[in-house]
Amino acid sequence: MSELWYAAYGSNIHEQRFLCYLQGGKPTYGKVEMHGATDPSPPSENRVISIPHALYFSLPDGRKDTANWGYGGVAFVEARSDQSVETLCRIWKISEDQYEEVRAQEGAAYKYELDLGEIDGLPVRSFTHEHSIEKRMPPSESYLATIALGLKEAYQLNTLELFDYFSALGGIQGKLSPDLLLEMLQDL
Repeated sequence: MSELWYAAYGSNIHEQRFLCYLQGGKPTYGKVEMHGATDPSPPSENRVISIPHALYFSLPDGRKDTANWGYGGVAFVEARSDQSVETLCRIWKISEDQYEEVRAQEGAAYKYELDLGEIDGLPVRSFTHEHSIEKRMPPSESYLATIALGLKEAYQLNTLELFDYFSALGGIQGKLSPDLLLEMLQDL
């Protein structure tokens, strides 16, 4: 069985949330029960990396909410690389079949595949929307909390480091007051 590294950003950086795609279950702050993958084996390894693709929050097709997270944008990265930006990711070593099932569960908005090179001889891949989605919108509190928990878990970021990271992102910058963002992060 061939393996690869899936480069997760957004809520999939949080282990409990990501495992819902493989083993089934509901994310801690989510609303939807995931069915899991045909092979529910956990990732054989995970690491942290950053990628030169700008992270932003939005929803395609004029939507304003998702079934799992409620009202608010979800994470995408720009399809084009930009060496001036750094998006924090967590890579999960999984089978190619698991990767395809995760991708299918993410839905049609994440059709564009990113080839991010290789690590230890295995391909590093992720997915995003094929075009930059113009309408940026802040994420829901539950979605932001899931990402923040993942960043704390993988990168050991404290509240102020989380605030600095999130406050510069599209969909948050200029759309969510710094006081509200800080309040949301302090409650974790």
